[in-house]
Amino acid sequence: MSGPNGVLIPVRNKDEMIQGLKIRLDSENAPERKYRWLSSRGMPNGTRSYSWVHITGNTASRRAFLTEGPLKGDVASFLSNDALLVSIGGVNALGGLRDAIQTLGVREIVEAMDMEAIRTLSGLNRSGTPLMVNSFYIIDDEKQRGKMTEEFYAAVKKEIAEYQERADYFIQSGCQSPAVMERWVLKIQGLEEKKRHYEKVLRRELDGLDDEFATLKFLAQELQARSRNIRFQKAA
Repeated sequence: MSGPNGVLIPVRNKDEMIQGLKIRLDSENAPERKYRWLSSRGMPNGTRSYSWVHITGNTASRRAFLTEGPLKGDVASFLSNDALLVSIGGVNALGGLRDAIQTLGVREIVEAMDMEAIRTLSGLNRSGTPLMVNSFYIIDDEKQRGKMTEEFYAAVKKEIAEYQERADYFIQSGCQSPAVMERWVLKIQGLEEKKRHYEKVLRRELDGLDDEFATLKFLAQELQARSRNIRFQKAA
């Protein structure tokens, strides 16, 4: 085996089988590329490497945390009493993630990326904190839908409050930079457009239920009429 000097990190599936190995390079010459996959590509009968999804922790858990990097996943799981961690190889390495999640049977995925990963994934850094957590749910039941809706509205309200604070600051401080003010005008317009988009989607989905509700209402009326008729016959 040959390659750059560094620490080998096993990348395992849910059954703890090693799928691949990542190398944490000892060299600091290129800190942005301090991790590389071990590969025999270019050698006789060699093979390329794949960006495997690493799974560690209690695989019976109904909640999994999604993060970047197998080493980070191992450490986070160890420090969190064997929490279930699903670690992708990089923020753009999403191949196989869906399949890996489906093998676990979890109810909830909690996104726990660092801010650099969040910027890459969404282009947004709303909180300015070193860690952002967001949840999305696998099982579509009433409790989970309610929680997901609450989290969505809380996120939107937080974003609106942040924009209001920034706009008010520029006004009160007498900002003299047209470029800065115009940039925030565009941000506010973008947020308004996002609100209209969600309203449109929700309205379309609700309108699609009109026929179903009309049929359901008719059936309810029929049940009520039958119930009243039986009660009337028993009382006679």
